[in-house]
Amino acid sequence: MTERPDLETASHNAWAIRTSFGNSPLVQQASFDDGESGCGKFMLEIMKEANITNTLVVLTRWFGGVMLGPDRWRLMRECVNDALASQQRTATFVAGEAAVWGLDTQDKNPTTSTVGMGIHRPEGARNYLLRSFGSPAPKEGSGGPKKTVTAINNEKMENLGRLLGALRIVVESWSGVLKRDELDKRAWNWYVAVRPDVQSGPSGWGARGELKLSKILDLKRNVS
Repeated sequence: MTERPDLETASHNAWAIRTSFGNSPLVQQASFDDGESGCGKFMLEIMKEANITNTLVVLTRWFGGVMLGPDRWRLMRECVNDALASQQRTATFVAGEAAVWGLDTQDKNPTTSTVGMGIHRPEGARNYLLRSFGSPAPKEGSGGPKKTVTAINNEKMENLGRLLGALRIVVESWSGVLKRDELDKRAWNWYVAVRPDVQSGPSGWGARGELKLSKILDLKRNVS
């Protein structure tokens, strides 16, 4: 607080801590919400998932009058993961997988970087992203031949192409009417309107749902 007196004006300063001693498997841990209900325990779970010890995480929030609702869990996770990743990059990166943005297109022998973070090849990031574009699983009992890996990969590329095509149609229909900043303001509402239906809160993160291109195309400006 002496170094950052502005933190004293924050609505919440929630924290979580996990400590160990030497090679002992025992871990002491504690957390505090400071009025941000569930925040301390949530941060503690993130640290446990990443097997982080000897670390204290403090998450500060200034309430600006807008209720974040279920989206606050996503924001909290992003903040904590960013903080942990920043701390771990000063040593060997052991907290799960390295960030997808850790790319080095010139690296011919990807092992570890100078700061200890794993290096991903561009094709690795591409394959990771393509995992989200598979077709819905066939209904049970529908039969049909089993798809090959090549067919499944081609199908993912085709699905991605259809999605980008639908987005291009929507954006181009508004490009001559709305300025860039106005398009940005509408982007979030558009996303909420078309995103797949998954369970709200942390339990829905990473869950897969069916994205209907018809919902995206419904956002296209009608020209009469």
